[in-house]
Amino acid sequence: MSCRSIWVSAPHTSDEDRENAWNRYNTWKKQGYELQDTIAEKERTIAELAEKLSSAINHKTGDAVEDSSMESSNTENNGDEENTDTNPDIREQLEKEKEELVQLQSKLAELERNPVAQPNYSAEEMAYDAWQSEKASLEEAVQSARQALEDARLARENTLRQKMRDIASAQTLSNADSGISVYELEIADLQTELAKLYDILQKKGSITAENDGFISNIQIDVGGRTTDSASMLLADLSTGGQFKFSISKEQAKYIHLNDSIELKLNGEQSMEVTADYFTENNTGGYDMICRLLAETGQPGISGRIRKSVQGEQHSLTVPVEAVYEESGTFYIYILNEKAGILGNEYYAEKIKVQIADRNDKYAAVSEGTISEDTQVIIFSSEELKQGANIKIE
Repeated sequence: MSCRSIWVSAPHTSDEDRENAWNRYNTWKKQGYELQDTIAEKERTIAELAEKLSSAINHKTGDAVEDSSMESSNTENNGDEENTDTNPDIREQLEKEKEELVQLQSKLAELERNPVAQPNYSAEEMAYDAWQSEKASLEEAVQSARQALEDARLARENTLRQKMRDIASAQTLSNADSGISVYELEIADLQTELAKLYDILQKKGSITAENDGFISNIQIDVGGRTTDSASMLLADLSTGGQFKFSISKEQAKYIHLNDSIELKLNGEQSMEVTADYFTENNTGGYDMICRLLAETGQPGISGRIRKSVQGEQHSLTVPVEAVYEESGTFYIYILNEKAGILGNEYYAEKIKVQIADRNDKYAAVSEGTISEDTQVIIFSSEELKQGANIKIE
């Protein structure tokens, strides 16, 4: 009877759905900022037109006062009516601008009455991370069981091979000599044991390891009772160790199973090893294991790996410090300019970008989002956000 494991993934919104949600939110925010800027510009235009009209009326009224000594009151009334119509173009433009202002304010009010909520996948991510953690723990347990099974198979094969040799050796002996051989083997074993005890006696109870290695655990205490189990655990360097390290999902594009990797352990020369095993971890990256040669390194030692891969040429790159990631989506802030009360003002605009490739210094941005003339904000002394005023120093 066999069983098969089936992984049921935690609920997880697809990247496409997340991208669409962020697009709807960013479009709504951008429409709001554009309407606010247009309304502010429209209000300034109305104020300027109103000032022009007021100046024109005052100027015409002054001329009418100078001529009042020679004209009758009826003529003055006709003059006032004429003043009213002296600037029909300004009045018509002013009324038109006011009507457009009312329409823009109505659009802004309608936009604010129908807000688009900012996407938030934190709860979903927590559930997904918990599922990933449980999955990684189970996979590690499976891997440990597989290694234990492989070790048991190897030990069984060695035992059977040795037993077959013993049987073959025993069969070659004659019946007359078989008893003597058994006694000789027993005597040899006793002599070996006696030699070990005599050596301990000569060293006044000092016991040394037969192989090179490192003591990984001491299971006895001074003054305590000795047990039948091992007093100390020794890590034997003759069998070789393993070097384990973790890489991110981006770095996983450059390292694959059975790839050659340059490894430099602390205090030792660089060596070439092979990526023998890898598995996904609960941080979104991967854990990799490289087997080491015998008598290489020691338990607990750290080191650095290096893998060089020729990358593609990209026309648009930005420093990695300028790229922000939210729920698997990448953003940058660019510098924009708008008219303000005291002159032109700078503000930050948050835009989504596609990252084609990246390393520890630069990120390649896919074409179509920004151009070579786009001013990208690399550093800010305060937290950046959409529409924030920017002061260049």
